[in-house]
Amino acid sequence: EELKDKLKSSEDKVLRLLAETENLRKRHVREINESQQYAIKNFALSLLSITDNFQRALKAVPEKVPEDNLLKNLIIGIQALEKEFYETFEKNGITKFSSLNKKFDPEVHQAVSKVNHDKIEKGFICNELQLGFKIGERLLRPAMVVVSEGIQTQDTSSKNKSNQDELKKKEN
Repeated sequence: EELKDKLKSSEDKVLRLLAETENLRKRHVREINESQQYAIKNFALSLLSITDNFQRALKAVPEKVPEDNLLKNLIIGIQALEKEFYETFEKNGITKFSSLNKKFDPEVHQAVSKVNHDKIEKGFICNELQLGFKIGERLLRPAMVVVSEGIQTQDTSSKNKSNQDELKKKEN
């Protein structure tokens, strides 16, 4: 009887140790995968400023470009480099996400300002100043956005006017 109890106790200990070992192995594999996936985080963050500069350069080009082949070729080259950057990012698990016309989410957006907007309802993003990026499922960089305050009502308009008047009085 005593031997049976000891045997049962030993079997229970062995099973618990096997389960614990299996859990440790799974956790270790998961941690290795995560560290491989997110190891490029700092490098990717430093490259994001380059993609931002590509966007700024392309936005600075006027819509009506003169018939200058050199300028057109330069623009095409910048667009090709930008596209290649994004493709390389995607191959490495880094994706950009669009925020325009989506509900503001403080987890993935950084609000820079709020503006009244007659077409976009309150709490939605009306302008994206800087793209947001994710690495895997984690946020790499939040999108810098402008959030709509909705349609400016007469009340709001008069409050803004009175606030501006008060500021002018203080300045004088």
